[in-house]
Amino acid sequence: MYIAVLLVDDHVLMRRGLRLLVEEEQGMHVVGEAGDGGEAVSLAEKLSPDVVVMDITMPGLSGIEATRRIISSRPQTKVVALSIHAGKRFVEGMLQAGAAGYILKKSTSEELIKAVRTVVQGEVYLSPSITGVVVSQYVEILSDGPTPSSEVKLSRSEREMLRLMVSGCSAEETASVLQVGVQTVETSWRQLTEKLGVENTAELAEVARQEGVVGRTETQASTGDRPASFALAGDVDRLPLTPDSRAQASQLLTQRELEVLELVAEGLSNKEIAARISRSIETVKKHIYNTYQKLDADSRVTALVRARDLGILPRS
Repeated sequence: MYIAVLLVDDHVLMRRGLRLLVEEEQGMHVVGEAGDGGEAVSLAEKLSPDVVVMDITMPGLSGIEATRRIISSRPQTKVVALSIHAGKRFVEGMLQAGAAGYILKKSTSEELIKAVRTVVQGEVYLSPSITGVVVSQYVEILSDGPTPSSEVKLSRSEREMLRLMVSGCSAEETASVLQVGVQTVETSWRQLTEKLGVENTAELAEVARQEGVVGRTETQASTGDRPASFALAGDVDRLPLTPDSRAQASQLLTQRELEVLELVAEGLSNKEIAARISRSIETVKKHIYNTYQKLDADSRVTALVRARDLGILPRS
């Protein structure tokens, strides 16, 4: 008897690699592929897979919501999350939605196969790097079905802090805007990332954009006459992006600009990036500015989203 697997990832090359990996295994067969959450829900209903290997951050319907819908209509189907994100918010979100497994994309191919076989047997599989106190409570109750999703409540000041964080502002810049001390800003940043269950700025940007922590209506009401550098997550997809700009962006970024962009995606500050590449902060700022110009972006979060949409950086 074959284990029927549905692959869900918005990158075609990723899905092709996963298909080759799964179909090399005896007793496994890929019954379909989906490029977004909405398509995954439809195919799960149509193809009745035993296991869905689910990406989390995708255009449109997120992997978390797609998992919730699939488990709601087909509780016998097992979902294994496959993501680069190890943050508490992402892991708990998938487990709350009903996923039976969660592994990281840096995992070995053997671990993915092990995860699929484990969940089919009715057990839970989590990558060793994400197990522990953070998710133990969810592992214990998974057998009772998905739990209600908890909504994070942010105060007005926390939303303001979030906007500045995902816009790539430094602690000094944020302190100036909020008229508080730098130490207060740094403490608030740590508290906010912990509250949202993220590990770095890249995950924070994904949460703000994909999970709607900051809505478009709210951002319009609070940004006022701020300069374009304060563009927010809700406005990212409204910027023009043409086939020509896609091709030009992938060709025009220099190796150094790409290196800096990858460090930005890791959530490093300009100072940390400068130390990593042994260059001055001013040089780093210049590389970031040039990258903004080439990607037609006006903030870090916009640049990261553009780079992922263009395939310059992995989406998840």
